[in-house]
Amino acid sequence: MVFNVFIYYAYENHWLGIGVHATSVESGVDAALKYFTGYIIEKSLSLDNIFVIALIFAYFKVPNIYQHRVLFWGILGALILRGIMIIAGAALIQQFSWMIFVFGGLLIITAIKMLLSDDEQIDPERNILIRIARKFYPVSTNFVGHKFLRE
Repeated sequence: MVFNVFIYYAYENHWLGIGVHATSVESGVDAALKYFTGYIIEKSLSLDNIFVIALIFAYFKVPNIYQHRVLFWGILGALILRGIMIIAGAALIQQFSWMIFVFGGLLIITAIKMLLSDDEQIDPERNILIRIARKFYPVSTNFVGHKFLRE
């Protein structure tokens, strides 16, 4: 909330040139409201992520002692992959303007699939991506200490 106060005064008083050339922000109140709205949305999404992570840990029966390490590398991997996907998506949209409709269609199809799916049990052994990964990486089905890959 302190940073939100900074946002208000920075836009209201144009500190360091902030908000001078802004087109979508009309005042400090507008900037602070937009920041706070984004903050609440991100907070909500992070709580959702915590729930999903807890489900994954429970499903794969990850021992408590290894959860911090798995979470650290999982978040790092997710950030890297998210960055790659954002850059690739932005490049595709810039190159092909119609690509935004393809991405929108994928989101709609995914939403419908999630809406219509019942509580089906997920079997990782049947997942094609996991089977492909196992051909290239020495992945174990059991926990072998703190190692991610078997030797």
